[in-house]
Amino acid sequence: MNKKHNKDCIDWKPMDDGTRTGDTVYCALSLICRQIGMKGDWTAFIRDDTKEMDFDYFCTGMHEKKEED
Repeated sequence: MNKKHNKDCIDWKPMDDGTRTGDTVYCALSLICRQIGMKGDWTAFIRDDTKEMDFDYFCTGMHEKKEED
Protein backbone atom coordinates (compact mmCIF):
# COMPACT_ATOMS: atom_id res chain seq x y z
CA MET A 1 0.00 0.00 0.00
CA ASN A 2 1.16 3.51 -0.83
CA LYS A 3 0.62 5.02 2.61
CA LYS A 4 1.61 8.55 1.53
CA HIS A 5 -1.31 8.77 -0.89
CA ASN A 6 -3.63 6.20 0.74
CA LYS A 7 -3.68 4.02 -2.41
CA ASP A 8 -3.54 0.24 -2.82
CA CYS A 9 -0.86 0.37 -5.54
CA ILE A 10 2.70 0.81 -4.25
CA ASP A 11 3.77 2.41 -7.57
CA TRP A 12 0.96 4.99 -7.71
CA LYS A 13 2.10 8.52 -8.62
CA PRO A 14 -0.42 11.37 -8.74
CA MET A 15 -0.78 13.26 -12.01
CA ASP A 16 1.05 16.58 -11.93
CA ASP A 17 -2.08 18.58 -12.66
CA GLY A 18 -4.65 16.26 -11.10
CA THR A 19 -8.14 16.24 -12.54
CA ARG A 20 -10.28 19.18 -13.60
CA THR A 21 -11.22 19.76 -9.98
CA GLY A 22 -7.60 19.64 -8.85
CA ASP A 23 -7.91 16.26 -7.11
CA THR A 24 -5.11 13.74 -7.59
CA VAL A 25 -7.42 10.92 -8.62
CA TYR A 26 -5.48 9.32 -11.47
CA CYS A 27 -1.99 7.89 -11.72
CA ALA A 28 0.62 9.59 -13.92
CA LEU A 29 1.74 6.12 -15.10
CA SER A 30 -1.72 5.20 -16.45
CA LEU A 31 -0.75 5.22 -20.13
CA ILE A 32 2.35 3.04 -19.67
CA CYS A 33 1.33 0.76 -16.79
CA ARG A 34 -1.57 -1.67 -17.01
CA GLN A 35 -2.18 -2.86 -13.46
CA ILE A 36 -4.45 -5.87 -13.43
CA GLY A 37 -7.05 -5.71 -10.66
CA MET A 38 -6.90 -1.93 -10.22
CA LYS A 39 -9.96 0.24 -10.88
CA GLY A 40 -9.63 2.38 -13.99
CA ASP A 41 -11.93 5.04 -15.37
CA TRP A 42 -12.53 5.58 -19.12
CA THR A 43 -11.39 9.18 -19.39
CA ALA A 44 -10.97 11.83 -22.07
CA PHE A 45 -7.58 13.53 -22.26
CA ILE A 46 -5.50 15.68 -24.62
CA ARG A 47 -2.54 13.84 -26.17
CA ASP A 48 0.80 15.58 -25.65
CA ASP A 49 2.10 14.61 -29.08
CA THR A 50 -0.88 15.53 -31.29
CA LYS A 51 -2.83 17.92 -29.01
CA GLU A 52 -5.99 16.01 -29.96
CA MET A 53 -8.59 14.54 -27.63
CA ASP A 54 -8.32 10.81 -26.99
CA PHE A 55 -9.80 8.29 -24.54
CA ASP A 56 -8.11 5.65 -22.39
CA TYR A 57 -8.35 4.04 -18.98
CA PHE A 58 -6.72 5.97 -16.15
CA CYS A 59 -5.80 4.06 -13.01
CA THR A 60 -7.14 5.16 -9.63
CA GLY A 61 -4.55 3.18 -7.68
CA MET A 62 -7.26 1.30 -5.80
CA HIS A 63 -8.21 -2.38 -6.09
CA GLU A 64 -11.44 -2.80 -8.00
CA LYS A 65 -14.38 -4.10 -6.04
CA LYS A 66 -16.12 -7.28 -7.16
CA GLU A 67 -19.15 -5.34 -8.37
CA GLU A 68 -16.88 -3.12 -10.53
CA ASP A 69 -15.16 -6.06 -12.26
